[in-house]
Amino acid sequence: MPEISKIPDEYLKAIGEVAVRWNHMEQIVNLFLIYLSGGNIAEDRAHVVFAHMAFPQKMDVMGALAEELSKSGKSGAWTTYKSTVQPLLKKAQSGRNMVIHSMWGVHNGKVKRASISARGTLKFSWLEATIQEIEDVTQSIEEARVAISALADPEWKESIRVRKEGRK
Repeated sequence: MPEISKIPDEYLKAIGEVAVRWNHMEQIVNLFLIYLSGGNIAEDRAHVVFAHMAFPQKMDVMGALAEELSKSGKSGAWTTYKSTVQPLLKKAQSGRNMVIHSMWGVHNGKVKRASISARGTLKFSWLEATIQEIEDVTQSIEEARVAISALADPEWKESIRVRKEGRK
């Protein structure tokens, strides 16, 4: 087996930051899916449906729920979800996938990432990677997190805060 290249610590830190920020943002998406579908986020059963659902399916469900809210007249901030928040989530997902699903290595002193695809035809490429491109993905995830979090109404935010403090 070939040995794994020693990736510089600053790259490993940046890649780890993408993973941590993504997981946090995805949990916020899960909470919104539960809330928008009429579930109770304090009930364990509500989390079962979304725990292993792929992110593209979560995006489909979120879009459909936002549309249903619009039809019912109860949408509030969700009327702009598809035009404002959804594109940020898709951009964040694309960046996250680029970072997390790449194979990382060092060649001639340069950090590189490889991507491989076999959809219809085999595609394999090594590209030089920069810390900045990874940090841009982190920023993209943070922008999506802030945008979706802003859709929470004050009453729901308060109920989450109270549950976190254990005052149900």
